[in-house]
Amino acid sequence: LEESGGGISLKAWVDHDADRVIVDVRGLAPQKLQHIRLALWEPRSPSASAQADTAVLAETWLDNTQPGASGRQFGSLAAIRAIGRDVHAFVIDERTVEVTGGIRPLVPNDLARPR
Repeated sequence: LEESGGGISLKAWVDHDADRVIVDVRGLAPQKLQHIRLALWEPRSPSASAQADTAVLAETWLDNTQPGASGRQFGSLAAIRAIGRDVHAFVIDERTVEVTGGIRPLVPNDLARPR
């Protein structure tokens, strides 16, 4: 997916090797405070965490309530990491996290960088 307008461009793709979706946004004004928010809806009940430049929503559930349920445990993870000036990650509530700063979110070559 590629979109652009107003001097901002977005490119999103699936990285099959790492089982993730990459969203690369360019053209944001680094001197302006930017906000990137991840949120899940009720009745989802993830564990929300934030540290430095990374915010995460993670959850697991047991598939055991509907007819034909497998009885297996499943999980999901949504995370955002941003680099830039004065980047900070926050937990807004139990289903919402945010990263703010003068940022350029999710630079693909830097995602795999060891911490």
